[in-house]
Amino acid sequence: MEPTLRRHLQYGIRKGWPGSWFATCGPARYGDSAIVNRWLQKLTGEGLAAYARDVIRAATGRTFRSEHAHLIEMMAKAVAARNSQAGLIRQLEAMQAYPPADEITPRVKIPTLVINGGEDEIVPAADADILARSLKAATATIKKAGHSLPVEAPEDFNLMVRDFLNPTT
Repeated sequence: MEPTLRRHLQYGIRKGWPGSWFATCGPARYGDSAIVNRWLQKLTGEGLAAYARDVIRAATGRTFRSEHAHLIEMMAKAVAARNSQAGLIRQLEAMQAYPPADEITPRVKIPTLVINGGEDEIVPAADADILARSLKAATATIKKAGHSLPVEAPEDFNLMVRDFLNPTT
């Protein structure tokens, strides 16, 4: 794999960079996104624990939640323990200021893979399709997963990424 592509992939996985982009595809901006507004209200009105529970519920699909119900509260507690309310508010406010996807995607000149979860409540399939078309990207879907693909379906996710990066394997 060429070093530039490796850096982009590593940055994207560590920083949530692709996720930030495709969430802008449905609404014109994140600022119009009901989920970001809901999370800001939850965080400022009900606090960090309530926000964390809502984020984990939204970020995981029905299948994962039903098969791993015992993990959901632990994951929410970990989110609450590892973040500050002020920091998360700044992050959500910054997300509201992101430019529209159609201003960003034309600058992407590298091969791109858009993977969507069939149970994704944050980025519905139609929005992922819009992003993929605007990027001229390859697409893949993990049907029984939500938004947190590497957590919910790590084997499927890893195979899709591997096959995209090295199609001859």
